[in-house]
Amino acid sequence: MKKLSSFALTGMIVLATGSCSDADVYDPDAVRPNDNPLQLVAPEGFDWKMTNQIGVTVDVEDLYNGEYSYLIEVFPRNPETNPDLLPMAAGYASQSQTYATSIVLPDTYTEFYLRQTTPAGQQSVTACALSGEDESVYYQFSDTQTKSNDAATRAQTPNYPIEIDATGGVPYTFCFEDQWPNYGDFDMNDVVLTITELKKADTGGRRLRLTAELRAVGASKKIGLGVQFKGLTKDLPYNKIEVEDSEFGNTEIEGLFEPKCTQPCFIIFDNVHYSLNGQQDYAFINTIAENKSTNSARKINIYIDLENGNTIPDEAININNIDFFIVIGTDSEGKRIEVHAPGYEPTGLGSKSLYGQGNDNSNAGTPYLSEDNLCWAFVVPAEFAWPVEYQNIKDAYHQFEKWVTSGGQNDQKWYEHYKDADKVYTK
Repeated sequence: MKKLSSFALTGMIVLATGSCSDADVYDPDAVRPNDNPLQLVAPEGFDWKMTNQIGVTVDVEDLYNGEYSYLIEVFPRNPETNPDLLPMAAGYASQSQTYATSIVLPDTYTEFYLRQTTPAGQQSVTACALSGEDESVYYQFSDTQTKSNDAATRAQTPNYPIEIDATGGVPYTFCFEDQWPNYGDFDMNDVVLTITELKKADTGGRRLRLTAELRAVGASKKIGLGVQFKGLTKDLPYNKIEVEDSEFGNTEIEGLFEPKCTQPCFIIFDNVHYSLNGQQDYAFINTIAENKSTNSARKINIYIDLENGNTIPDEAININNIDFFIVIGTDSEGKRIEVHAPGYEPTGLGSKSLYGQGNDNSNAGTPYLSEDNLCWAFVVPAEFAWPVEYQNIKDAYHQFEKWVTSGGQNDQKWYEHYKDADKVYTK
């Protein structure tokens, strides 16, 4: 038996060419790549055809005009969830210097990770997908792109709506910014709602049950909250739709469908402030870090019942088909001004009059997506510490921007890594 240096090309770690100047913030000698981070052992006669050679090239968006260098590290697994993991390779990149190395990975690996540390000490981690064959991967921090082994560009095309991983089930948290079509303070805490239950219920699965909690309101104006069930169609034999409220009891939704809606769609709260604290003063609720509110969450149950002998479709309880939205006003024709997650169209009663205004770029083809591929609403598959009042979410969560601008392809666990506790609302 012998030690397997499976993560070094011909037994060597190839670092970026070029020397490190005194301007480098990090000492390369202090970065000690591990040529066998998984501590694998190869038996005699090991079949090296079970590994792939990966060429890695990295550029950075240099904000220091070449005065300093950026540390680039290569990992076989996510260093954020494996903090003791040593890098497979490490080196420097700058405005005038590309980082290049080669690694060897088992052919079962579908991705590897890059970590950039800026001269100011800020770190960014990204996953790079692998095809399962020898290949070359190119990555530019702040401008993701990869090159296939035939050197042709294989650009990531963001798709919306962002598909949320529903395999883990509840909870799911929705967050909204009420300044659409402008960015505003972009703190994404103007309405925060968490789904704690989403399932089929009753004998035979003829009932959809959704339980949610209104957690926070960071708006200073009247806002409504609605929902559209995109996994249900109008031709199903509905019996009734009912909202069970922790404060006001049960309310049956009349008519089942709003006009011009092809799926069940209705307003849950006309005024989220009043719904959460019983006041009409539009004060911030559960968003001020220095004065955390004692208001409890407002719990609701939504029941959608079919006639006996019918079953709720599976797609109806997939979070990607649950379209919560807020209502921030009306247009000159009396239509609702709604805010949805990017890629979701307004309801039949929603207005498109603000498309293309401010920072919005909906006219380019994706509703509620900005000119910078940012959004005004999103959902994550977890409990979520939302930003405190006036705290831009991009500053509270450094990976958020890469996630949303890539259509959810990059930094998919961004919501687990806030910068510091002072920037988010935690109890």
